[in-house]
Amino acid sequence: IAVEVRTINSRYFKLSVRAGETYAVLEPDIEALVRQHVKRGTIQVNLRIDRGRRSEDYQLNAVALAAYREQLEKLHAEWHIGEPVTLERLLVLPGVVEDHVPDERELADEWPVISQTVEAALTQLAEMRRVEGAAMAADLRANTGQIATALEAVATRAPLVVEGYRNRLEERLRKLLADYQLPLDPSDLLREVSLFAERSDISEEVVR
Repeated sequence: IAVEVRTINSRYFKLSVRAGETYAVLEPDIEALVRQHVKRGTIQVNLRIDRGRRSEDYQLNAVALAAYREQLEKLHAEWHIGEPVTLERLLVLPGVVEDHVPDERELADEWPVISQTVEAALTQLAEMRRVEGAAMAADLRANTGQIATALEAVATRAPLVVEGYRNRLEERLRKLLADYQLPLDPSDLLREVSLFAERSDISEEVVR
């Protein structure tokens, strides 16, 4: 018995079980086990069972075998084919050999081992998620530490940016107006610097 469990984070609980037609009746029991371990997300459970084969697990369908033989011999006669219809060729035709399908009693007998395997897979899933979560938490802590350091530097430098802009603007204006022998109006300079300070205000970003 092999069980594989895959999960994808999502808001609601959504389960998909792949177990083949024979074991489809076990889906409600498997879902009950999964819900004990996983509260939400998209979960896919793949169940594969390789049963030990016995001679009595294979039964010949005598009706299908006789029908195939009758039809093939009729075609041989119509088409004048001298080659006989052999048993080997008949046995490989669909429906001639029927596989044994476990009944409810047999599935009930197998369920304890199946459930143990599903439980083991879910336990391993929980451990993998715990390890992955711890790694993600460590990564987030490292990132937030770097952000905090950078933010402190940004917040310290922000006022200097406005002051630097004011000095550069005043210097350019004085040089430009000097060429035309015009006075510099401090109110105009103050208004331009105020507009720049308003546009470059990062208080909201720093708080975020």
